[in-house]
Amino acid sequence: MSADATQVMAGIASSLATLRPNIPTVTRKGQPSSEPGSPLCGWTMADPCPCFVVSAADPETIDEFGSFETVSVEYKVIIAYVKPVVAGVTPRNDDDEIRQWRQDFRAAFYGSTIADVTQVWDINFKSGQTYTGDAGGSRAVSVSSELMSFTVNEDRPS
Repeated sequence: MSADATQVMAGIASSLATLRPNIPTVTRKGQPSSEPGSPLCGWTMADPCPCFVVSAADPETIDEFGSFETVSVEYKVIIAYVKPVVAGVTPRNDDDEIRQWRQDFRAAFYGSTIADVTQVWDINFKSGQTYTGDAGGSRAVSVSSELMSFTVNEDRPS
């Protein structure tokens, strides 16, 4: 059986737990937020902070790299790092922790598979904004995101 979006997102969460074991991961299925294009990638005020938010970005793309024997399926996933900031005090445009996370994250996923999902054979990155604004309300946060796509092959139905 081929991997699906749920397995891919669980594999990413497992990899994040290995990469940063002290930071919890929140997984969101479906659209990342109630407002498409939200920079918060599904984070809500009820979620822990700091945390990683893993959410499905778009419907899968089917058969871009297929063959006579297989069908390719590409899953797009947003991985966001959300951390608290002190509004008006913490710089959002020069954060060593966020820059280091992005570098470590790319190194962990570059050219490899993800935890527990051996069917993934291609991983692509499209970086989101390095720093985005706060959530409003009583908690100011900084969000840094990566858009990744994971390709798996399924047997073509006969």
